[in-house]
Amino acid sequence: MPMDKALKLKWADALESDKYMQCSGLLTDGSGGYCCLGVLCDIQDPAWVDKYFHVSFDPEEEVGMEEMSTTTVPEELRNGLDPAVADELGARNDGCGYMGVTFPRHSFREIAKLLREREDI
Repeated sequence: MPMDKALKLKWADALESDKYMQCSGLLTDGSGGYCCLGVLCDIQDPAWVDKYFHVSFDPEEEVGMEEMSTTTVPEELRNGLDPAVADELGARNDGCGYMGVTFPRHSFREIAKLLREREDI
């Protein structure tokens, strides 16, 4: 089942808004950078990091950073986003391989275009 259409369009709009800086490897880097999936989390609940993860962004500690891997979207914030599609979008965001396909790094605008065009998301 595809995700909620209104949320998908809100997500695409947020990716195109220039409000978010893009990072890779983590949902958010704690310095204003987000992966495309981190933006999905943020538009639904600005307190999502503290609510779902036990993370310190202090470079001396880096506690819980492995929990923030690109594809670890909390289930409560997926809203119909298939985990396999989340993995693919994370790979496109980071410019890495998924299911035998190596993706070039996609900009937020390119990912927003996919969200608008693909029915399986």
